[in-house]
Amino acid sequence: MSTFEAEANKVLTKRLFTALEVADTAVIGELIADDLVDHSPMFGRNAFEREQLIDAAVTFKRAFPDVRIATEHVIAENDRVVVSEFVTGTNTGPFREAEPTGRRMTVRATHVLRIAGGKVVEHWAVRELEGMVSALSMG
Repeated sequence: MSTFEAEANKVLTKRLFTALEVADTAVIGELIADDLVDHSPMFGRNAFEREQLIDAAVTFKRAFPDVRIATEHVIAENDRVVVSEFVTGTNTGPFREAEPTGRRMTVRATHVLRIAGGKVVEHWAVRELEGMVSALSMG
């Protein structure tokens, strides 16, 4: 794979994470392959499969309207892109059945995406979710 293709994959990845931040469902749908394989389920669901990811982005934006996704590192080699991110936001909207807590959260995650044909086709992640769980807890 050429340096040009690796750079194009970085641009695609940055576009995806921007779309996730603003819950742009059209762009998310465009960039995720129909048959994406998610190797890192979250809360028992394949979080990066297209419909689940679209649903999660909308649900998350409603629960944390000020959500920000700050990508620290975006590194591409061949068909893989590694993204290190910080997600921050304040829980001022309902999240699933839970009422807003008003608490701020920070989540750190690292993702590895495999891109083919201009779409994300595989996903792996390591997430530190304690900040989100704490923000959503009523206790």
